[in-house]
Amino acid sequence: MFLPSPKYSLALLFLIASATLQPLPALAHDEPQKRTISLVATGAVKTTPDKVDISTGVTSEAKSAREALDQNTEAMAKVVEALKGEGIEPKDIQTTNFSVSPVYEQRKEGTAPFIVGYRVTNAVRITVRDTKKLGAILDKVVSLGANQVDSIEFGVDDPEALKDEARKLALKNVTDKPVRYVVNTHFHFDHAHGNQVFPEGVEIIGHEFTRDKLMAGASKSGRSWDLFVSGLPARITEMEAELKAAQDASDQTKAEELKKNIEVQKHYQDATGAIDVTPPTTTLSQRMTLFRGGREIQLLYFGRGHTGGDVVVYLPLEKVVATGDLMTAGLSYMGDGYLEEWADTLEELKSLDFEVVLPGHGQAFREREKIDYFQAYLRDLSKKIAKMRADGVSAKDAAQQIDMTSHAAHFPTITGPGVHPHAVERAYALLEGAEQ
Repeated sequence: MFLPSPKYSLALLFLIASATLQPLPALAHDEPQKRTISLVATGAVKTTPDKVDISTGVTSEAKSAREALDQNTEAMAKVVEALKGEGIEPKDIQTTNFSVSPVYEQRKEGTAPFIVGYRVTNAVRITVRDTKKLGAILDKVVSLGANQVDSIEFGVDDPEALKDEARKLALKNVTDKPVRYVVNTHFHFDHAHGNQVFPEGVEIIGHEFTRDKLMAGASKSGRSWDLFVSGLPARITEMEAELKAAQDASDQTKAEELKKNIEVQKHYQDATGAIDVTPPTTTLSQRMTLFRGGREIQLLYFGRGHTGGDVVVYLPLEKVVATGDLMTAGLSYMGDGYLEEWADTLEELKSLDFEVVLPGHGQAFREREKIDYFQAYLRDLSKKIAKMRADGVSAKDAAQQIDMTSHAAHFPTITGPGVHPHAVERAYALLEGAEQ
């Protein structure tokens, strides 16, 4: 979250993706809505592509599998040698699919088809880093036997600098006034890993706990990081297996969708690896108030909840509160939380005179009772976890057995017994003194 200079309206920037907070629907008994909060943060940077990815390959058919395989191997060997001759490195020639399948023919309607031959498909993805050679390379591989070219994609080898530039442009589109302050509501990577894009002189404000965690590397480790980031390589491998299955089944629509998703996940993996973790430059322990022009901006710490250092941003004149993940539109992630204290912390939040909540995730809302519902969930879950542990049930089994379906009316993602294992693991660790 950032705060622009005095006298200009509040805006929130989510650095990983631009977001729009739609105008809130008025309640049935409300006056016609007067306050709306909206954000469109987009930035575009143009550049000349410095690489081309080509999906191509050789498909061969013959009466026997051996004959089809020999023909395919010979043609593909010529293609690969030609690519190397054009300066394409082996690392830029990656096999994406290899399959051997029978070719069927049905002689008469109503009779079973029978095998008349075999088809061998060998597909590769080629990265051409000298884009001027694209035409010559395509002509050569096709003339040497590549009889399928599925896609040609232009791109940039290292997009991170461009992405940072686009983020800065998006920021300028939100406000043309200089950004003076950035507020980290807590230490998790999806709320603090954008700090490095702001120029020198911008104050990054957060709780002392948040700075300590970022300095210790906690935003790039632990349960939340493992859940959302560390599992990326395995997920990419899984998607690549799904891609091969789709290609073997000649499901081009699914294959193309998977290719795009794999590319997105790989870029995301590269981006998270390139993050320069930047901690707050100014910290608070309980509260801080900024007075800018006619605006009062309160930064408040009410106690432990989602993490040990959740800060909310409160604008008393506008009656708006930004809660971070202390209060989201649904069920917050609990892998670093303090279940026994969280509900009490939210009670302090309710003491503020606000009309609009800007949660850390999900749509903004007006209904204060949403906080009541979440408090009830937290208290119920805390009691059930404590009982499971007292009964000697393991954290893993407890996560599968705990039944929170009585709260499903307010949290539609609850569809049956079971809760996220990280919530239970965290609660057990606190009860046992293994974590603080």
